[in-house]
Amino acid sequence: RFVPYHHLDGQPHVVVDGGPTDGTRLTLSHWPGSPTPVDLLDDLSAQIAFRALDRPGLLDGIDIVSNNHLDQDGLVSAYALIDPAAANERREFAIDVARAGDFATFVDRASMRIAFALAAWADGERSPLDPAIFEGGYEDECGHLYEEILPRMSELLDAPEALRPWWAAEDAHLTERLAATDAGA
Repeated sequence: RFVPYHHLDGQPHVVVDGGPTDGTRLTLSHWPGSPTPVDLLDDLSAQIAFRALDRPGLLDGIDIVSNNHLDQDGLVSAYALIDPAAANERREFAIDVARAGDFATFVDRASMRIAFALAAWADGERSPLDPAIFEGGYEDECGHLYEEILPRMSELLDAPEALRPWWAAEDAHLTERLAATDAGA
């Protein structure tokens, strides 16, 4: 289950895509200098989280996942740990969404579209989520966004076209940028 970083209160947990705090038993992060086990390291925290799932017993006794900021890599990482069966069914695509969010590169264009949509959902001006989520400080906002988006991750990953209102404008700009690159501009 997800617990907002500022509500951990020293409970045993795993931190994804961020740094450890009191009670952190395992850190799964691509951040430089993080105490992530060396044999799990990769370019994205999402890849690291999936690798952790492949290590039997590594997560035993830890039932809380947290992160201190919201981005696509953090969302995918937390999703992998919270709903491993569903996440594993979408593993490569989910990692591509994390890649699109963190590095603006992608294998499947739909991944970039979902990354655009997730960014829009985290923006109080464009989000379809309850506006009350965006009242208060960043820590509360971040926690509420994880709580709202994580249960929907499978649905979001499965239906990029349904997210068109939140990615269409940025996708059109991406098309222009890619065309300009192809033309040597």
